[in-house]
Amino acid sequence: MANQEEIDESRLPNFWVIVGIILIPLVLIILDSLAGVLWYVLQYSGLGGVIRTAAASMPLVIVVLAFILSALVTHFLLRILQTHFGYGMLKMTSGDRARCPHWTSIGS
Repeated sequence: MANQEEIDESRLPNFWVIVGIILIPLVLIILDSLAGVLWYVLQYSGLGGVIRTAAASMPLVIVVLAFILSALVTHFLLRILQTHFGYGMLKMTSGDRARCPHWTSIGS
């Protein structure tokens, strides 16, 4: 059993990084459940048919632009979260490079 003096606290991840790691899957599970409920609400209320015909009549350019816009928003949100929750945890240290020399390009 390690003594408390032997633990290097500078190598421990930030508290908010751990909270984020726990909350992100939880939020995704909740959103997946809500999407399933929303699917049945749209299906049984008749709004699904209206949305389907509206999406079918859209030009392909609008659909592609929507996907590109969502990818850009996701990219910038992830960049903000990385910056806020500590990017340092994702970088490799010199000790990591010594233990895994074939991973030297990662995190450089």
